[in-house]
Amino acid sequence: ETGQHHGALEGMHARPKISAHWDQGELRVDLMGTFDASSAERLIECLQDHQRHIKKAVIETRRLSYVDPVGKSVFRGRLHELKDLCYYLVFYGKHAHEISPSWTFSY
Repeated sequence: ETGQHHGALEGMHARPKISAHWDQGELRVDLMGTFDASSAERLIECLQDHQRHIKKAVIETRRLSYVDPVGKSVFRGRLHELKDLCYYLVFYGKHAHEISPSWTFSY
């Protein structure tokens, strides 16, 4: 039973958080917590929602505590859905290199 309770607590703390702000053609997305499959889905959907108005999307990863390999795989697997926007993604922060595909900019 303690294992189930512990798992529930981990799930609560790992809840994905995404904050997005749009300013003059640039979308700034701040990722927080754990980047898992659910976070990857939310990030893709957030980018799709703003796709028509964005000249560049800046994705900040410094507030992520962990990048789950499944989250990374889901994100990269769905990138093609962003069409041309995927070429205007810029990743910053300590986890940028883990999430970004090799052909995007990461700092």
